[in-house]
Amino acid sequence: MFALILKWLLYLMAGFLLAMALHFGRPAVSKLEAPLQVRGFHLAREFLFALGFLLVVLLVSEPFLAQENSTAALPFRLRVPTVGNAVQPGSNNIKTSFMDKTNLLPMLLFFVLQALLYVACIVKLAEIRRQRVSPRVKIKLLENEEHLFDGGLYLGFLGTIISFIVYSVYARHQFSLMVAYSSTSFGILFVSFFKIFHLRPVRRRLLMEAEAELPAVATTTAAPSLATP
Repeated sequence: MFALILKWLLYLMAGFLLAMALHFGRPAVSKLEAPLQVRGFHLAREFLFALGFLLVVLLVSEPFLAQENSTAALPFRLRVPTVGNAVQPGSNNIKTSFMDKTNLLPMLLFFVLQALLYVACIVKLAEIRRQRVSPRVKIKLLENEEHLFDGGLYLGFLGTIISFIVYSVYARHQFSLMVAYSSTSFGILFVSFFKIFHLRPVRRRLLMEAEAELPAVATTTAAPSLATP
């Protein structure tokens, strides 16, 4: 267990260093976009990238996560029927679980991906709030990030489509509509929660700040016209 935890921590550090290399390897920012740069927020994005990298590596390199342990106890015991306890032909006392364990892993994967994208949207929203530009420019920047804020819906639809494709190709697996539609459901829930409880209050406050700046701008532009030569 200690070796596994150490290996996963090293995977996490590898993803973080890879994201850092991509950050410092991109071209320099122009003077026009200098007010949009906020210190410290790239570390949050790199940590989120490291978590996603760790998740992908675990799913690829750890096959035991996708299947049950072979040393686990069997869910039933084999009993040879005798004269004393003969099995009745019409008995249906087989206990079925509420959900197959093999369906929990893809549902957990969809949930974690949506949660990471949700946190990334919150970080981007906080970064725009701290940029050294006017409220009207911040509103335009929020409109420019609409595709990122709707990314949970796109990811949910993609997960549902991939689920249908995988279960149609591997016919030996039992198809589960709950797994297929859970991706879209998680996307709708996370995007709706973000837009209602995070994006909407920030945009309303920026609109009020932009309207408050209009009288000041109007007075500064009208003052030179009233001045006598």
